[in-house]
Amino acid sequence: MRVTCLVICLISCSRNPTVIPPSSPAAQPQEPPPAANVSEQPPAAAQEAPRPSGPPPIYTLEEALADALASPLTYVGTGDWTGIARIKACAYRNDRVFVVNVYCTIPKEMNAVGIAVLSPKRGRVYFYGEAKKPISTLKRHEYFTFLGEAEQLDARVPSLDLAFTLDQLRAWDGKRYKVFAPACSVGTELKKQQASCVSDLKPQTDAWVGKNKPFVDEPPGDWYKLVKELRERAQKDGKSVSKPGG
Repeated sequence: MRVTCLVICLISCSRNPTVIPPSSPAAQPQEPPPAANVSEQPPAAAQEAPRPSGPPPIYTLEEALADALASPLTYVGTGDWTGIARIKACAYRNDRVFVVNVYCTIPKEMNAVGIAVLSPKRGRVYFYGEAKKPISTLKRHEYFTFLGEAEQLDARVPSLDLAFTLDQLRAWDGKRYKVFAPACSVGTELKKQQASCVSDLKPQTDAWVGKNKPFVDEPPGDWYKLVKELRERAQKDGKSVSKPGG
């Protein structure tokens, strides 16, 4: 009797087994990450900014003045200058540009001022003013001529180096003078308005003149500061005007 019951129990248990739920769902197989597409471009923020092509923008009168006053000027030398006879120029430099006082005379100051700012990166700006009295004592409305000219760097002229001596600087400027590089100018000559860009810069006439005309109409305070500083330095660095044939 016991044997019969045991057999019946074994048969019944095998037909209804006890199922134990798993402690966690079975892990699903993961698909491998998609292969990187080498043709995809990096995000816009990570892309390198496009490099500007062509020459830098035309030097402005305000930029040249700022460069001339950016740091103290160191004396380079006094001597002859391009296109000027009998009058000596005084050259200075800072960490950005050469500044040349073209009319560096003693003991008397001339009734004209010529200042060249020469930048290895931007080109050349030349300021010229004339009046009936020494310029350093006057304001703009007392000038009858005041012109600003900007000239771009030209591949036909060797590179300008801020380590140049006066002789090297004068030789460089002599080569520049003969090239007739593209230039723009604006201002008044004998109280008549002048404004133009020549050669390759002619299409930029309106833009450059519009940006620089306010400077020659009403120069900033730093213009008078530079004029006075160069005049004070001329008392030490300048030379007398030589006599004709001397």
